[in-house]
Amino acid sequence: MFRYLSVGLLLFTGFAIFFAPAGLVNRAFDSNAELFLLNPQGTLWSGDGQLIVNQVSAGSLTWAFKPQTLLQANIGLELTLRHPLWHAQASIKRGFSSVETLATGRIDAKQVSAFLARYNIFTQGDLTLERAKLITNSNLSTISELQGQIKWNGGPIRYILSGTTQDVVLPELFAQLSINKNGDPQAMVFTKKQQEPLLIATLTADGFAKIALTKQFTKILNNPWPGSDPDHAIVIEVEEKLY
Repeated sequence: MFRYLSVGLLLFTGFAIFFAPAGLVNRAFDSNAELFLLNPQGTLWSGDGQLIVNQVSAGSLTWAFKPQTLLQANIGLELTLRHPLWHAQASIKRGFSSVETLATGRIDAKQVSAFLARYNIFTQGDLTLERAKLITNSNLSTISELQGQIKWNGGPIRYILSGTTQDVVLPELFAQLSINKNGDPQAMVFTKKQQEPLLIATLTADGFAKIALTKQFTKILNNPWPGSDPDHAIVIEVEEKLY
């Protein structure tokens, strides 16, 4: 009898989770959080809704759990975010001690241009995220692995420096994702012909975005840095508080 009761309880629990209303997804967010789901539909097992970030729609979010991962003592989840200016897909696998995320995505040229315009940089072309892999500990506080690539196809770019407008044509650029010796995520930007990075962007744990430019990059921008420093030397460093 006890065995039958146990099986029945297990089936009931699975049934309840499978058909739980999607509105319960919002319970995963703190009431003071700056993101939530608007008009969630479906179940906790699979559904969709409008993802709101800072009171602005970030797009339509679709989720689906992968029950086969339970056989490996993991919880698997597929996420898709769709917006006219960007889209992203992610596969998340949570184990006892780590969370692994595989992701791809694209940001439309209009969104890229709108972001860079705040810094007097005007360009065109999409950004694509390829084969990104992120592994963190179970509470997402520490990154143990980061890899992948962000790609821009190159093209004309206009920027304003010291009140003077500069027009250049940049080659195709690739940003290799990794973590530095401090455990911070970073992107090192290369061209197909360059062995040394042109630019290094880092996101620190305290919310600062730091960008380091090499002398070689100033040459590509038609504003070569003076002096006898080697091309791979970092000659400009800037940072900004993001959060």
